[in-house]
Amino acid sequence: MKRTKRFISILALAIALLLIFAGCGQKEISKEVSSVGEDKYSRDLVVAVSDEIEGTDTQTISKSNLAHVLLYGLLLDVTIDGKSYVSDVVESYNVSDDGLTWTFKLPEGAKFSNGDPLNAEAIKASYERNVETGAYASDYVNIKEYNVVDDRTIVFKLSQPDPVLFTVISSIQSGIVDAKVAKEIGNDAFKTKAVTYGPAYVEEWVQGSHITLKPNPTYLNFSPETKNRGPLQFDKITVRFIPDTFTLVSELEQGKVDIIDFVPLENIESLKANPDIKLYEAMQPGGSLIYMNTKDPILSDIKVRQAITLGIDRDEIALALDNFVTPSYTYMSPSVTSYSPEKEKEMITKWGTNKEKAKALLEETGWVDKNADGIREKDGKKMTIELLTAMDVFAIKSAAPVIQKQLKEIGIDLQIRELEHSYVKDNTKEGKFQLSTRSVQWADPMHVFSFTTDSKYYANADLDKLINDAMYIPNLDERKKKFEEVTDMMYDQMPAISLFYEKWYKASRANIEGFYVDAQGNARFMDVKKLITK
Repeated sequence: MKRTKRFISILALAIALLLIFAGCGQKEISKEVSSVGEDKYSRDLVVAVSDEIEGTDTQTISKSNLAHVLLYGLLLDVTIDGKSYVSDVVESYNVSDDGLTWTFKLPEGAKFSNGDPLNAEAIKASYERNVETGAYASDYVNIKEYNVVDDRTIVFKLSQPDPVLFTVISSIQSGIVDAKVAKEIGNDAFKTKAVTYGPAYVEEWVQGSHITLKPNPTYLNFSPETKNRGPLQFDKITVRFIPDTFTLVSELEQGKVDIIDFVPLENIESLKANPDIKLYEAMQPGGSLIYMNTKDPILSDIKVRQAITLGIDRDEIALALDNFVTPSYTYMSPSVTSYSPEKEKEMITKWGTNKEKAKALLEETGWVDKNADGIREKDGKKMTIELLTAMDVFAIKSAAPVIQKQLKEIGIDLQIRELEHSYVKDNTKEGKFQLSTRSVQWADPMHVFSFTTDSKYYANADLDKLINDAMYIPNLDERKKKFEEVTDMMYDQMPAISLFYEKWYKASRANIEGFYVDAQGNARFMDVKKLITK
């Protein structure tokens, strides 16, 4: 079953149902923020993001950022190490042994930012609206019923076990909205000032400039990794929109903003050396790939596809990018569920760089450099191949010239054509390409491999079935083994080349305390304090 795309910013590992069916224990809840040394801390926080929000309603937009993290609570959250799930806004949860019954217990007295009660009916309405909007309906397709037991208890009944649902529920797209208000005012109005249950709510949105947030005084957080249960420890949070990366970093260095959501790779070393700055590193869930059009006259020969794969040196790419990317051979990073370190090692051995073997494969297919100009020919035509590259994805754009040089060493004339990532994606989907790049960002492998389904450049019913079978295996070990089989079949058919995964960075001023970034790059604000400095 094919699912729709999900938010890039959110990223979380779906773990085995058998490992997490018991609800997590909770600590004593306190609504009060500690007043010890309170005069040492500022009550204003300034966050800067590189893209202006599309809207405040995450059920109807395609991208999220730190503003949405502050606006939305979730039923579940991934742990900081990315290895399991815990309660977020629910006191506890339980998944039955067969994976078909998910029970959530809500806190008493919780309210939306407008004062409406957060009860089981409100959760049901929020999730039902998420399906009705259509944007992410397929993500919830295995939930057949939302049963309200009482005001504080809601039960999800599934049609089949679905470990991917942990990733979905812990992503911002599943943030809780007041569906009653959305229905009353309409989706367009709700998009500009959504009523949510989260750490903060919208006070003002000045388009092109900033959005001002205020803390929700009734918000409670039940994650065992959070010390502050609520509310946020600020009176006001300003989220500024700064698309220019030079200005984004400069404003942080000058102390005009406290936290930024993105650090360009070229600024990492200078910020590391700055004692006034803290850096937070995470790894890209998913990975960066090259897709190969198996219906192209040149690339239809699998030996040519194998030669290209063997001709690419991922270690050299990583070195050229100052090791801010890590070579990958299994189409996914360790932050993706079902990642197999054993299969990664195996594929490095089998498919690591081997230019001599690559040359031999090209010779076997009749591609020969007859005139000794360094480029192979066949039937009077040069071996020229076009690579569509995303100009707005820094790592991929930077890697393309390195790959161009590497393939020239085996006799291939690689021509780079730069487009915006969205156009690269559209052209790829339509089969209008030879080679194309893709940066996949999702914490479950279903998204990494979903490109094979219904594509116009590659079709394999056996691979689609294998991926679909693997998707719904509830046991983590069994699921990992099945995705090892998927990886083997990918290499047997070679429709794509696994390149690398990126290191992601956020940054803050050194006087910011309690700010955390989890293994997939998700930010945590509940414990944040801003120490006043001279």
